[in-house]
Amino acid sequence: MLRYGRYVLLQEKHLDSAERWFEKWGASAVFFTRLLPILRTFISIPAGICRMNIVKFIILTTLGSAPWCFALTYAGFLLGPEWESIIRFFEPFEVLIVVAAVLLVFYYYFYYRKKRSAAAEDGTQLE
Repeated sequence: MLRYGRYVLLQEKHLDSAERWFEKWGASAVFFTRLLPILRTFISIPAGICRMNIVKFIILTTLGSAPWCFALTYAGFLLGPEWESIIRFFEPFEVLIVVAAVLLVFYYYFYYRKKRSAAAEDGTQLE
């Protein structure tokens, strides 16, 4: 991460801070982020970096994922052969999510670029 982190705007202090946070809140983070869309995909990365106990990780992942699994299974049971009828409901959100993600990337890029140029003008090092 230290070698290639600069390409995704990560610095050593960011990793140190994240590691301290994960040591304090890691178990809760794994459990609760398994309940949240998008975040549930990425919580495995800091858990692996911090070398979380694999048995503990599996238990927390199972417990945190169970409500979603049951809810989605039940929704599928209720919808039965009509499951395709909900696609029309979600289509507008797909575009909204993609647009929001692109805007967030642009904002972060230009914010960081502005901060970097301001630091270069001041002669200070960007942290």
